[in-house]
Amino acid sequence: MKLDNFSFVTEVHKLELHDFLKSVVDIVEKHDPIALSINGMFQLLKAEIPSVNELVVATDLSLPSTKSKVALGKQLNGLVSALYSQCRAIERANLVTEKQSREIVVPGIVLHLKAYSTVNLTKKLEIVSKLLLSLEGDDVKDALTDLGLLKIVDELKAVYALLKVHTTVNQTTVNTRKPSNFVSVKANALTAFRNLMKAINLACVEHKDKDYSGLLTELNNYLNSVSSKVKSRSTRRMNSSKKETVASTPTSIATAS
Repeated sequence: MKLDNFSFVTEVHKLELHDFLKSVVDIVEKHDPIALSINGMFQLLKAEIPSVNELVVATDLSLPSTKSKVALGKQLNGLVSALYSQCRAIERANLVTEKQSREIVVPGIVLHLKAYSTVNLTKKLEIVSKLLLSLEGDDVKDALTDLGLLKIVDELKAVYALLKVHTTVNQTTVNTRKPSNFVSVKANALTAFRNLMKAINLACVEHKDKDYSGLLTELNNYLNSVSSKVKSRSTRRMNSSKKETVASTPTSIATAS
């Protein structure tokens, strides 16, 4: 087993880049990069996260339709409350037809969100980040769909991404960033990401005495899920472009003789 599905990373949107790289860092960190002899490249990627986050903030705050932090906070609380309440209702109903899907996602969601209402915004964002990371994978997505929870989770991801960028970088830093930094910041981050992926593959070959299966499985699941989203988005864009082209092509009219 190895990591071979990460070429799509160049297609990850600017507003998604921070959370994508942060999720990769969280997964690798959980499996002890020092013990797996990949800590050097891991630390290089981790060091790029703050710069990428500033990049996302600068982009997000430049949009005239950006929602306020307070409004986003309320929206996040509402979505978390709805998700938690529905999970508890699903537990109480205990339907036989939902048993498999319920066991896949509900206990984890309830456990993550149990203390949500008792902590500050910073901790709430940490809780939501860990929750969303735990809800990756096709089997989880299928379970969420079966239980009618996928729409709430998708909206939670979107609101979390917007709110996260509002809370981490000072407005002065954003105002003084040079637009030209975008290219170098993204390039450096993606280079660090690719180098880590390559380092993991090389370490698997070099250190036969170490078990990389857990890390490889979790990373591949996450990377495949993101790749699927990117490909779907690209397909929709291409189909839309084709429709526009067809619609704008003038119809030839044969002159009757």
